[in-house]
Amino acid sequence: VDRLMNIRRVPPTHWIDIPMRMLEDAIAAGNDTALTDWTNTAFVHHSQKTKRVHRDPDTGQDMLGCSVQLWMADVHQLDLSIFAMPYKRWVEWYTPGKKPPKNANQTSAMPSLAEQVIYDYILGNDDRRTNKNCYVAGGCRYQCRRPDGDDQSHLGPPTLLYIDQGKAFYMRDDPPNPLSDPNNTYCKLPRHMYRTCVRFSANNTDGKVSSKAPKALRTTLFHRLRDSTPEHIYRLVGDSQVKYCQRRLEAFLKHVHWCIDKYGEDRVLLWP
Repeated sequence: VDRLMNIRRVPPTHWIDIPMRMLEDAIAAGNDTALTDWTNTAFVHHSQKTKRVHRDPDTGQDMLGCSVQLWMADVHQLDLSIFAMPYKRWVEWYTPGKKPPKNANQTSAMPSLAEQVIYDYILGNDDRRTNKNCYVAGGCRYQCRRPDGDDQSHLGPPTLLYIDQGKAFYMRDDPPNPLSDPNNTYCKLPRHMYRTCVRFSANNTDGKVSSKAPKALRTTLFHRLRDSTPEHIYRLVGDSQVKYCQRRLEAFLKHVHWCIDKYGEDRVLLWP
C-alpha cells in the first residue's frame, strides 16, 4: 500500500520463512515474561491453529512465514524528536482557520503526519498514535541512546518512517483515527494523497468491488493489491479485509469532498 500510494516511508521489507524455534528463542532471550507468555499462548497457538506453520521438508523444522524489515539507523519515537506533538491537541491544527503550531518543526511535520493519518485510516491500523509506534529518522531530542552498533546518523533532514504496521488489515470498521470521528474537521491534507485515492477509487460511495472484475476495471486499490501481491502472502489477509480498505478509501474521498465544500479547495488541499 505504501508503494502503490507513492508514500515510500516503509523501509524495504521482505517475506521469508523463519524456524519457529528461532522466534521462540529470540523472544525468550529478551527476559520479558509477559511477552514470552503471550507468544506461547497467543502467537504460537494462533499460528498453529490457523495452519500458518509448515514443516520444512529438508530440515524437518516447523517454519512460519514472516516479514523482515531493513534495519534503519538513528530512528526514534516521534515524541522524543523535534517533531514531538502535544497529546491530542495537535489534531486541531488540521482544521482550516485554526491557528497552526508556533513551533517551526511541528509545522514542517504537518504534511507528513497527515499522510500517515490517511495511510493508517485506509489500512485500518489501530495501533499508531503520535506517542506510540510513530517513528522519526534523525532529529532526536531526548533519550537518544541507541543499541550497540547503531552509531550511524540519519543523512538528510529528519523524516517520518512507518516501521510497525502489525495491526493493519485487522478491522472491518474505522480504526481509532482523527478521520474516524463522524464530526471531524481534519481537513488540511496533501493534494497528492487525494489524487492517488481518486485514481484507486471504485467510483461508488460504499466501495463495493468484485474480485472477478475484467482487466479494464481492475484499477481500484483492492484490485491492485490483489493482482500485485504474491498469492501466498495475499491469502494471509484475504479479500474481505482488503475490501474494507477500499471502503475506507471511498469514505476518505467523501470526507475530502465535504471539507472542500465547507472550506474551499485551496484551504483543504494545502500541501502538494
